[in-house]
Amino acid sequence: MSLRFNDVERVLTLSVRDLVEICGGGGNLVMPSLKARKSRLEQGREVHQLWQDAQVEQDDSYAPEVTLKTEIAMGRWTIEVQGRLDGLIQEADRWVIEEVKSVTLTGEGLYRSELSDFQGYELQLKVYLWMFAKARGPASGRLILVSVLDGAQRVLSVQADEGGLETRIRAALRRILDARDDRIDWMSRRKDESIPWPFPTTRPGQQAIREHVAAGLSEGRLVMVEAPTGLGKTAPILVEALREARETGRQVFWATARTTQQQVVKETIRAIQRALSGLRVVTITAKSKACLASEVRCDPTICAFASLHHAKVEADGLLQTAWNAGLADGEQFRAWGQASEVCPYQLAADTARNADLVIGDYNYVFDPERGGSHLLGESLERWIVVIDEAHQLIERARNYASPQLSLAQVHAAASELGDAPELELFSRLVDDVAHAIDDALLHPASEWRGGQAELAIAAAPWRALATQFDELAADFTVMTTRHEGVSLDGAYAELVRAVYRFVDGIERAGPESVTLGRRGGHRSIRLYCLDPSGLTGPVLQRLGGAVLASATLSPFQWIQDLLGISAEPATLSLPSPFPAENCRTLLAPRYSTLYRDREKQMSEIASLIASLFAATEGNLAVFCSSFAVIDSLVACKRIPSDAALVQQPDMTDSERAAMLAGLTKSDEPKALFAVSGGIFAEGIDLPSGSLSAAVIIGPSLPPVGLEQSLLADFYEERYGSGFQYASVIPGMIKVIQAAGRVVRRADDRGVVVLVGKRFRWREYADLFPSHWSVDVPDDPIAAVRCFFSGYPSSESSIE
Repeated sequence: MSLRFNDVERVLTLSVRDLVEICGGGGNLVMPSLKARKSRLEQGREVHQLWQDAQVEQDDSYAPEVTLKTEIAMGRWTIEVQGRLDGLIQEADRWVIEEVKSVTLTGEGLYRSELSDFQGYELQLKVYLWMFAKARGPASGRLILVSVLDGAQRVLSVQADEGGLETRIRAALRRILDARDDRIDWMSRRKDESIPWPFPTTRPGQQAIREHVAAGLSEGRLVMVEAPTGLGKTAPILVEALREARETGRQVFWATARTTQQQVVKETIRAIQRALSGLRVVTITAKSKACLASEVRCDPTICAFASLHHAKVEADGLLQTAWNAGLADGEQFRAWGQASEVCPYQLAADTARNADLVIGDYNYVFDPERGGSHLLGESLERWIVVIDEAHQLIERARNYASPQLSLAQVHAAASELGDAPELELFSRLVDDVAHAIDDALLHPASEWRGGQAELAIAAAPWRALATQFDELAADFTVMTTRHEGVSLDGAYAELVRAVYRFVDGIERAGPESVTLGRRGGHRSIRLYCLDPSGLTGPVLQRLGGAVLASATLSPFQWIQDLLGISAEPATLSLPSPFPAENCRTLLAPRYSTLYRDREKQMSEIASLIASLFAATEGNLAVFCSSFAVIDSLVACKRIPSDAALVQQPDMTDSERAAMLAGLTKSDEPKALFAVSGGIFAEGIDLPSGSLSAAVIIGPSLPPVGLEQSLLADFYEERYGSGFQYASVIPGMIKVIQAAGRVVRRADDRGVVVLVGKRFRWREYADLFPSHWSVDVPDDPIAAVRCFFSGYPSSESSIE
């Protein structure tokens, strides 16, 4: 919907289409549809034009595209409804309004259909009849349905609603206006409340962050804050973002890459709420996790939580309940959903639209498929967005802009459709996608490398496939009501959307995208985005304010380039606030972590880790560049199995929690083996003293392969920094983040050991944080032992 409010003059302007959406659904949560692409919309326009031309030729009094407006007074508000009739003609003594709709049903399917199959179209025409009666007198309606498949036509008569429609319209508008009045009152009340500092004291550096964020936001500049892990950057950024939002009539969205990053935000907001009641805070959880049904199918005919969702939310006053809760998270929304039998995800999304602070994933801001207008609304200017751990946004945005089609998706769709005769047309299209993928893999534009190659993709065949999916979209919607196994949230619908994303990507692709194929057991094609700045840059420019925060934003130019930050940002980089003697950073350069040396060096590195573990007073973490390196080290069996906590791929939330509990609650020292850049190395706030040492194996560069080569070549040509932008900076960010897990409070003490000769190379050493003083001891094991015993050790500093 595109409702346009003028809050000063109390005027709401909306289209007939908006009004139909507001009045339709009968309070149900409307299930998603397969949205028509541009080709389908063009077909619809062509159908309209052909019909209108034919009518004008038969009767020159026929008037196409007639503008219609009406005003409704409701209390202090004036509602202006605007629409355009497809056709208007006077027959005998009565006006006739025509509404022309293109459909993707065949002639046979069209003639078997009834008016009740097109309730949305019927309601739209009835709204036109109501508006026309207010302006010029009574009229009757004709709904003209034209098949884009075979040109078949069906004309259905629609009569004006005698009184009931206006009551329905006014009731629906009343709900919209009441919600808007509540928002206006809420915005007005909160202007008089200041945001308090939530803690008794201020840590070193926090006041500087507050002043920097406040100045940058007030000047309309994008703000970047780089502060070491443990300094406490969340509180000053949050306080100033909320303060600016209140002064400018905006809201704050705190965007994270992982749910583990949200805990510290929640703790900070609870501290603020102890001094300021009435703050509305909402945490958005992914639909798949929020859903209370046995499967995610947002169909009110199937799901009790979708049936009459909006009506039940209104009857039980759930929006106000959620706002009064102070901080409403996924668990609470699920509880409310269970008690009132409503959808927790939709309730959270609706609550978020009038919240002071929304905490959620990057998706809701930057993913064009799942975010944007769905949650934040069309006006991104209304939001100040804080991007936590902002260095992670680059890779996430790259994935958003890299649509993929795989045979696994095809097989899932085929399995869902089965062999029902009525679904044969859809099954054929699914087979066509499989053939198109296989055909694309037969035409590599480069040599195969590690199972990957560039592909030469012609857009026309894929565009034709998307058009065929378009033509069957309405038919498939009908089939979901006839076949229990198929759904608009199912595998077939997801394949259709994947095809749409892929085709749209091909059509808008520039030099920043290449098509890659993968063969073998995971056959797929992917439009790989080398530079996501074209996606993120426009979003950042539209926001009402943006703060990028991380312990690793340097070099600033790298993140500015790859996120498309064109205007000069306000940047701040702070040193560590902790005593330098509390953390030792040691380098063990005699070991090689180069891939070619890895096998012969692994046993020695495993022995080094075991000795460092024995020398450490407390828990030790070993951060590796990949799960393969972890497996090799663990296989050496230098650490007792009962002391080793080993990260596994795709761990569940409960498995990760259990591992953390083993690290923080055990009486015996533990050795954690985890991946650099993974869940245990970034974005997690470990309790003070959880780790006494971190051993980082190599600079954590991305694996060598076709994708990295393409990235390096592209960055070299565009930015003059190929290998640095593609590998060195991302790898060293993982190292610095992992090292930050050790000393997180003023009274923490610990050691970071960097293993590998490359850490002495200048291109890597130049990226060490300024507060690091890296020493190269003759014996790193003795140096660690001396650190914990309080004795000095023999060492040299890195040059």
